[in-house]
Amino acid sequence: MRSLGWASQLSLLLCCRLLAEHASIGGRVTCGHLAPVAASIVTVIEPQSGRKRAVLTNGGGYFSLPNLPPGEYLVEVVKPGFQRAERTTVYLRAGATLILDLRLAPDPDTDRTTTLLIFLRIPAFWP
Repeated sequence: MRSLGWASQLSLLLCCRLLAEHASIGGRVTCGHLAPVAASIVTVIEPQSGRKRAVLTNGGGYFSLPNLPPGEYLVEVVKPGFQRAERTTVYLRAGATLILDLRLAPDPDTDRTTTLLIFLRIPAFWP
């Protein structure tokens, strides 16, 4: 097997260094009895700069926000029909992945009435 040339080795080293200088946040959004909440908006906010990044949760309620600079963040989750949830003062270290499990509570101010329509098939001729 041929060894890597010096340019390839330098590229690999720089790539690894860049990856180590970033951090990630991932996790799951649930409600009630740990039921997943799909299509929730998870936003990370860097308080010092005001920069924001947002992502939607998948069908299992999971989310991932990679390549974040290390530092302090605020994490918030919103979904219609639920109260907003947030985690303040979340610290990310370089090269680390922080796993957060966030739980949403139903919003009592939201009208959660569901109308159920029942259609009966009635014969055209009654005996």
